[in-house]
Amino acid sequence: MSNLVTVTKELFGQEKLIYFVFVNKGNINHGLIKQIVTAIFIETKMVLKDTSSIKQDIQDKIDRIIDNKLKELLSD
Repeated sequence: MSNLVTVTKELFGQEKLIYFVFVNKGNINHGLIKQIVTAIFIETKMVLKDTSSIKQDIQDKIDRIIDNKLKELLSD
């Protein structure tokens, strides 16, 4: 069974909402999803505030965060 998980973060002072959407198969690890969302948000919030930002910069940061979290998960 697949699950769709959506987490919303607000860019304070910008009146913008950022939606993080995850498709998960099997049991949902809410703690891991929360950690990933928080890490992505912290790493990219300055880029997200600037509408002229380069998409690839965000993609590289997200890929690095997910790779690191998956390594942590697999090493446990």
